[in-house]
Formats: sequence, structure tokens, C-alpha cells
Amino acid sequence: MKIIENFLLDNEHQDLTKFITSNVFDWYYIPYTSYSKSHSGSNVTESGQFVHTFFHNKQAFKFMELMNLFKDKLIQHGVKPTNLSHMKANMLIKDSSYPANHFHPPHSDVEDEDKFCTLLYYLNDSDGDTYMFNQTYNSMPDFKNRTDELIIAKRITPKANTAVIFDSTIIHTSSSPRETDRRMVVNCVFEI
Repeated sequence: MKIIENFLLDNEHQDLTKFITSNVFDWYYIPYTSYSKSHSGSNVTESGQFVHTFFHNKQAFKFMELMNLFKDKLIQHGVKPTNLSHMKANMLIKDSSYPANHFHPPHSDVEDEDKFCTLLYYLNDSDGDTYMFNQTYNSMPDFKNRTDELIIAKRITPKANTAVIFDSTIIHTSSSPRETDRRMVVNCVFEI
């Protein structure tokens, strides 16, 4: 796992954030953060989020051209992306009633493919930590029924213009902000 602060140039980050928070950027509400609804665990609390899909199932959608700058930045940091799997922006809204030290249903971005990487890019400073677990999908494919057995490897507090790059099979998740108005990230999964 790599954590890279100041991933984009300041003006690139500011322009991207300004556009994504503008009134011309489309957000769509979905009532969950994980497509799998069969999680159990004492610290798992689901919530809804707003999503904008840039790329999915080999199809580019609105504003995808804005995301091309991520490929060049990945290459500059020694990661050579080939095929893009999917790319989206997620926004979680402040929920002061969200339980402390809880997280959304854990997931891996791919299941048994070890040649994919995930880029998680924070657009703003926020609470609502990202939880990274020691396990991968390959080491614990039934993790959805054993969430209490997952071991937290790292908690990352969102910091604007910071990228986290990791193996897409690593089990991870987000949590809702309790103090910050919103938590915004760009999530990109690509083959290397």
C-alpha cells in the first residue's frame, strides 16, 4: 500500500474539487455503500451515498475526460495502469448519529484477480476513516459472514489531495463522517 500526499498539483486538485462540487456535476443517490448486503458484524453499519460513475463495463460516461490526469500521475509514482476496470466518485453526507468506530460493509474491489490495483483519492479533509484490513479476498473469501474476524491493518483519515494505492483484493471499507459535512473520494480500479 502506498499513501501519497499532494498526489495532484495544487491547481489540478482545486480545479477538480471545484468542478465536482459545482451545480453541473451529477450525483446519484444509492441506499448502500456495498453491493453485498449479506454482511454480519458488530461494527458494521451501512448508509447511503451519492455516486457519479465515470467508467464501468468498458463504457465511459459523463466527465470521464477529467479523470485522464490520474493515469499520468500514477505513472509518475511508478504505477503503470493498463486496462481501466471502473472509476467513480463517492460522496457520503454527515451523519452525526453514525456510531463511532463503526464502518460500512467491508469489501474487496476485485475477488480473485491479483493483477488489479485500486486508487482511492480524497477530494477533501474529512472524518469518516477508511479501514484497511489484513485480509484479502483470496485469504478469506467468506469474510462477509465473518466480519468480526477481520483484523484492522490501518485506519486512514481522509486528507485532501491524498491518494491511497493498494492491491484491489485487499478487504477495506469506508465510514460515514460524523463531524464533516461530506466525505468525497474518487475510486479507480485498474489492471497493472
